[in-house]
Amino acid sequence: MAGESRAGRTRTINRSVRGRTATASRVALAVDIGGTFTDIVLEVGRTRHVGKILTTPQAPEIGVLQGVDEILREAAVDAGKVDLF
Repeated sequence: MAGESRAGRTRTINRSVRGRTATASRVALAVDIGGTFTDIVLEVGRTRHVGKILTTPQAPEIGVLQGVDEILREAAVDAGKVDLF
């Protein structure tokens, strides 16, 4: 896919936004805890970073924290810059 790069368990997708304005300063983070994998999505302006990590059923927060830490590090975004979680 054009504009996509893969690094480990995350990928970065540059996307265009139709019908709304995306600013480079907006940073949004989302997490979905599933039975097998926990998905993490980080949007920085028009760039979307997608990560996947194994779910830790006994303590799901461990997988969430680990995945969030990994995706923020790979995207070179400080946690304090996240506007929406």
